[in-house]
Amino acid sequence: MGIDWEEAYSRGIHLAQWHYSHPSQELVTCVAAQLIPAGGQVVDLGCGSGGDAVFLAGLGFHVIGLDISRAALDIARQNAAHAQVYVEWIHANALNMPLETRSCDFVSDRGLMHHLVYSDQQRYVQEVARILKPHGRFLLRGASRDYHGTFVPITHFLVDELFDPSLFSCGPIMPFVMQADSGPLESTLVIATRQ
Repeated sequence: MGIDWEEAYSRGIHLAQWHYSHPSQELVTCVAAQLIPAGGQVVDLGCGSGGDAVFLAGLGFHVIGLDISRAALDIARQNAAHAQVYVEWIHANALNMPLETRSCDFVSDRGLMHHLVYSDQQRYVQEVARILKPHGRFLLRGASRDYHGTFVPITHFLVDELFDPSLFSCGPIMPFVMQADSGPLESTLVIATRQ
């Protein structure tokens, strides 16, 4: 919404607000449950400093980290180099991804969609549908309520509105706590499977 992503990453603001030092536990659970095929192509949308992308690459997945911020991607590249893993980093807007149609097995969003206005959320979900292979999965996590005008909450109503049943089969829409280094964020989680 109103965040200057270049400034936030260049000045280290992300460290105090949404950075996480460890891979997200909900993503770890998806890997443990084998929801991503071995060696599959995974896209981390709004990858930020690359923590989840680096984790996935270390497990042998082909990982694409996509972010709108060049400063974030610079940090992510350094983190991948330090971990000695390869991630394909792409500077792009998630509303118009330079990715092939039906090329991805799994898409992860940890706090991107809740920054988009409704019309952009519609376009975003369409883009995710476009890049996912049939039966590919989309792990969506976002704030469940607004915090001082910062987020568009991910609610049951919003998921029902945005996820066309001809494109996605959605699992339960679950409340959970998204945990950053700076603290917890009341959130919503849903896993949508591409038809």
